[in-house]
Parts: sequence; C-alpha cells; structure tokens
Amino acid sequence: MADEPMLLRVPGETRDVLAGDVLVDELADVIAGAMLLPRPPAVVTRQAAVLAARRVLGRLVARCAVEELPNLDRSPALALIAGERLRHLRKGYGAVHDDGQHPDGELTRMAIWYADDELSAMDWPGDLVGPSLPRRQGQVGDLVRAGSLLAAAIDQLGRKGWPL
Repeated sequence: MADEPMLLRVPGETRDVLAGDVLVDELADVIAGAMLLPRPPAVVTRQAAVLAARRVLGRLVARCAVEELPNLDRSPALALIAGERLRHLRKGYGAVHDDGQHPDGELTRMAIWYADDELSAMDWPGDLVGPSLPRRQGQVGDLVRAGSLLAAAIDQLGRKGWPL
C-alpha cells in the first residue's frame, strides 16, 4: 500500500454524486451480495450494507480533488478544440499512436499546417500521400484541428517529462 492515498481528479459533479445518497442503494446491494457469497450463511441487514456503502463512498470522496474545468460557455473555441481532441482520442489517436507515429515535433508541424491557410497539401508534414492528404475544413475548422493537434503535442511533451 502506498504511503499516501491516491487523489482522484474528478469534475465537481462527480464528487457531489459520490458525496450524496445517489449511489448508496446500488452500492449497498453490491456489498450485501458480496458479503453473502463465499461465507457460511450470515444475516446481512440492509442497514449494515447501507453503512458499509456510506463508508466506501466516504473514502472515495476523501480522495477526490475537484478539477476545475474552464467555463466553456465563455469560450466556444475552447469547447470546439476540446471536442475535436476527444474525437481524435476516441478514434485511437492517443499516446500510443502519437508517440509511435508522430515523434519529434511532427504534431506541432501538423498544427502549423492547419493554422496557416497558405500552405498547400504538398506541404503536409505527415506521411500521408495522394487522396489520403488532409483537406481544408474552412478557417474555423482548420484552427480547431490545429488547436487539437497542439493539445496532443503538449500531451506528448508531458509524457517526455516536460513539466505541465
């Protein structure tokens, strides 16, 4: 066991749910079932299961560090960039792909390509050719992709040990 408990970085609403009674009944059912399985017949009261559930959730709450997210409604651009980055992650363009396929600043060069509308497909810094080359998405779309690629480049630098 570690010397200090691990802190979980969670949005505020997650911590609020853990601190409230929303999950108590469901967790109490799981705990009651687990208490009955491998042991000789025992009487597990609902009250005991609820108490155990509250203790488990209390420990989780104690380890939650609420992560403040920017107020995205004040920056639609930030919301667009975050959405694009999440879309890329869902498609598999995460650490393994980025570090294996795009080392040594290539993500940054790709972001610059999207941000500079004067560069042509022939200037693309990646290894794509022909019909696989990226297409322009319009000024806003290109800047959103550039922002997403810059976020990926920053993540990559963090994995290389740069302080974030």
